[in-house]
Amino acid sequence: MGGFAKCFACCVAVVTGFTAMRAHAQFLMLQPGTGPSASCYDGRKAPKPSSIAKAEARAERAFLDYRTLAKVPRGLGEIFLKHTYLGHGNWALDGTFIDAADATDPWVNRTARVERTSLTVANGGSYLYRAIWNAYAADGMLLGSYDAMLQSGRGSAGFITMELRAPGMMAKALPVVPFCSRPGDIERWKNNRK
Repeated sequence: MGGFAKCFACCVAVVTGFTAMRAHAQFLMLQPGTGPSASCYDGRKAPKPSSIAKAEARAERAFLDYRTLAKVPRGLGEIFLKHTYLGHGNWALDGTFIDAADATDPWVNRTARVERTSLTVANGGSYLYRAIWNAYAADGMLLGSYDAMLQSGRGSAGFITMELRAPGMMAKALPVVPFCSRPGDIERWKNNRK
């Protein structure tokens, strides 16, 4: 199994995270270990429709919390789980990662409508998923996209990362494809087996 898989585990530990609306909610976090099984990577362990439906509802609640908190000029740190993902910060604008506590959302006060364009639940379990929303101004102009990695909690989800991309940067997003621990890992696993 590749080194990247060893960085993420199927085992979980309960840690405290919180959102603006649900202080001190408990979230599950990936811990170092053996990584997902081959059945995750080869597609035999695909998410169930019920897991997808739960993830959709949790992602929408979490994104509503994010938008509410982003309108308050105090930083976004409390909406994110307290760890880094892949060794960088948890909030990015057009590819530049910073700590969410120092972030300011450039679109939240200009957004009239958001539309979720995708949601992908990890093959390795329904606790991890990726969702993408497009934000539109009142005149219908596309402001950009929100590309988030989330992890299930009790009744909602915690954000692991949030990447904002202006329309000209949206093509730089990773493809929306099935994954086990992070987008692109199934393709890397298949390439390593060749």
